[in-house]
Amino acid sequence: MAKQDISRIFQSILAVLRTANDAHWIQAIEQCVIKFEVLNTETAEYQVAIRDALKLFGGMGTFQDLVLQSEKGVAAEQVELAKLRHELFLALRAELR
Repeated sequence: MAKQDISRIFQSILAVLRTANDAHWIQAIEQCVIKFEVLNTETAEYQVAIRDALKLFGGMGTFQDLVLQSEKGVAAEQVELAKLRHELFLALRAELR
């Protein structure tokens, strides 16, 4: 996977989060999108951004633990979010140097 794949996945995640109206994670993912839009893949800063994005998946209370809920329980968007999170993790890992 490449930088454009990571950006595409982040944009898809943003769409899901906006549908679910999750303001906290929208802001965090938007910051990642901005970083990936401006960085050259050949720079050390790009690798720092990759590692920073991977931190979304580490520990309790992170993006990995997010469950989208509605008044009826788990939101329908949760399935799509889980798929996209997995894709993002794999794409980020593939870009590590």
